[in-house]
Parts: sequence; C-alpha cells; structure tokens
Amino acid sequence: MMMMKCFITIGGGALLTLITAPGYHVMFPFLTSVKIVQITLHKDEVKNIPCGTSGGTMIHFEKIEVVNILSREAVIDIVRNYTVNYDRTLIFDKIHHEVNQFCSVHTLREIYIDLFATIDDHIQRTLQNDLNILAPGLHVSS
Repeated sequence: MMMMKCFITIGGGALLTLITAPGYHVMFPFLTSVKIVQITLHKDEVKNIPCGTSGGTMIHFEKIEVVNILSREAVIDIVRNYTVNYDRTLIFDKIHHEVNQFCSVHTLREIYIDLFATIDDHIQRTLQNDLNILAPGLHVSS
C-alpha cells in the first residue's frame, strides 16, 4: 500500500531524521511536534502572475498549475533546507521568476500566439533543471 503522507518529527526544536507513517505513535507533549508532508502526486496553483513583455506591455497569467511529487527519501533534506512549506520557495516563487524571465525576452505576439503552446514545456523543463540542483527528489510532472 502506498503511503500518501509522511510525518516528520521535531524534538526540542530540532528536526529529527525520523520519518513515520500514519498510525499510532507516542510523543512527548511540549518536547515533540509532528509536521505532515505530502508525498503523493499533488497540484500547486500559482495565481495572478504578472509578466512584462520585451515591448513593455504588462500581461497577467491567471493561473499556472504545477503537478509535482516529493520522494520519501528526500523529505528530510528538503524540509531541513526549505521547511515544510518547501513548495512556497521551490515552486511558487520559482514559477513567478521563470514566467518573468520568459516574458522579458519575448514580444506580446510571441507570448500569446507564436510560443503560447510551448510556454508550459519551457517552464516545466527550466523548473525541473533547477530542482535537480536545489532539491533532488522533488519532481515536476506537468
């Protein structure tokens, strides 16, 4: 049976290397806390992304959806480096950056007509290349 979530333990304010599965566990109140990390395929929605074209026109992408999965083996390292809200830094902020980089070197016509069908592939490829360096174990599916 595939686990959908794993639990990381924080003891005395320090991240412990213990990852537990759902079920009954013993902990010491006030000394130990548990954070839930999803390790199944899930979707993050980045909304209202402003973008300036090379011609100076401001456009907005209403929503970009990123489907990603975190491997169980990478949970401790990613949480240690980016907190349990790793997707804020590694996905949401990075999407804003990549969209702005893409738009700044293309015209309005290129973005909306010529290259529109390739924007998602470009962002996925660029995001995954960065994640391979920054957070091995976090994979972007689409």
